[in-house]
Amino acid sequence: MILDYPPLTLLRPKPESRKGATAKQAAVEKVESMLTFLKTNKRIRERDLLLIVDSKDTVFQLPSDVLINRYLEITRRKNEHLKSKYGTKVIVDPENESNRWVVPKYTQKALFASRKDCSSNVTDGAACASVPQSPLPPDIYGPKTDKKRDGTLNRPRWIESGAVMGQTSDLIPIYERVLEEMKKQPLRANEQLIFTNMFGAQEYSREIERRKTGSPLKDWVWDYMGILDSTNVTGVRAHIQPGSRHEFGMGLDYEGQLFLSTRKTLGDIEWLRYRDSRKVSSVQIQHGVPREVRLNLPLDIEQNPLNPFKKVKLSSSLSSKTANMTSIDVLPPSWNFTWNDLPLVTYIQTAAVPAIIHTSGETSVRQTFWLNSWFHPWARALLRNYLRSAPKIQPGRQISTLGATDLLKHPDRKGGMWTDNDEWMSFEDLCSGLETPMFDDELGPWGNEKPSALRAVYNLWGKLMAGKGRKYVKLGEMGSEAEEIERFILGVDEDEEEDPELE
Repeated sequence: MILDYPPLTLLRPKPESRKGATAKQAAVEKVESMLTFLKTNKRIRERDLLLIVDSKDTVFQLPSDVLINRYLEITRRKNEHLKSKYGTKVIVDPENESNRWVVPKYTQKALFASRKDCSSNVTDGAACASVPQSPLPPDIYGPKTDKKRDGTLNRPRWIESGAVMGQTSDLIPIYERVLEEMKKQPLRANEQLIFTNMFGAQEYSREIERRKTGSPLKDWVWDYMGILDSTNVTGVRAHIQPGSRHEFGMGLDYEGQLFLSTRKTLGDIEWLRYRDSRKVSSVQIQHGVPREVRLNLPLDIEQNPLNPFKKVKLSSSLSSKTANMTSIDVLPPSWNFTWNDLPLVTYIQTAAVPAIIHTSGETSVRQTFWLNSWFHPWARALLRNYLRSAPKIQPGRQISTLGATDLLKHPDRKGGMWTDNDEWMSFEDLCSGLETPMFDDELGPWGNEKPSALRAVYNLWGKLMAGKGRKYVKLGEMGSEAEEIERFILGVDEDEEEDPELE
């Protein structure tokens, strides 16, 4: 909401399985409900660009226009690569054979998050062995790249099903196959494992086709030169059914530009304030990353028109629950507090600042990322600011790509979510009673805040000088990854004196 996304839709926010239902039945019902929504809901059109994420594992970091533009650019570049690698084919109009079109053999249609390990235990199966090598540099972690047994130094190359973006018409066949495979499972229906198998089968089939239609001589020459772009299928056990569809246009976000999975990646992540040039210039050295490319705040963020701290144009119909309260609604000065001054999750190996972070089911990791997100110190004030703002007319492309026509039909639908049966849930409906874990500010229930005598006062650089502001997170015991998480905790710079109150 703070990042001004169109209202999301919660699919089965509280799934109630039938009495005595197995875990498999519950998983199957989840995918069935998703498909029903995609196929029948009148708010969703077949060419709308959809974002599907795991609700409990997802933290949003950047505005929606950054997400969309990156998706389009990654898709464009990938399709150029697919055309170069696999070539083209001719499509004939069945009603008029004189009408023919030359199109690429394969195109990328759905973009998934990537991860460093394969969720299948069959390491010589197509699911694990046949996926392409990562396009990231082969020495991105130094000489141990892809060789450390725990997978932390692997380049991401396997699919993560918890975040995907694509058009409705392209996502439906993917989830139909997932549902079909789920029903075949004897005991459990593991969605992640099924996606892993599907992506492996797709890449295996592509490589077999490439070898059938390609030039052996050219492959030999390119292999001798070390530039052969091929996928390993030697000794791979693949269960490919003749006549069965394996091509779904699935691709991965290898760099973490849209989606960053924290699974085995915590050691690669820093929260960076890009205004702090000393810290930024040293962080690549700390991570052992060659500095051919300087680490800078990406231009699509630096030049983004959305500054969350700008004063908003007030709505003509303000709710009494969000009436201005000076002691609560104060924000840092927008003219001297921009994206450069905010702590942003950065994947140091690729210099990517992801739009969305997927915390891979780790409750402690999710809590850490939530409490340290750039918006958290001002979350209540920013949300109240958003709800007081006048509705914005979305650009035409956003209307068509996000399926957000309901924004024009229901301009008052702000500060809430849709359900899959088209009911509107306000912020109060969703979150009443959860203010403490969300805001961690001791200001009381939403809409009935206690005026704070400790008004926050910021200097020109957005640093809290007095009153109630940023919370410092004490991680405590968080399991085996505690040391990695603790290393990039926010709040105290290495060269600053610790505040005794933080103890």
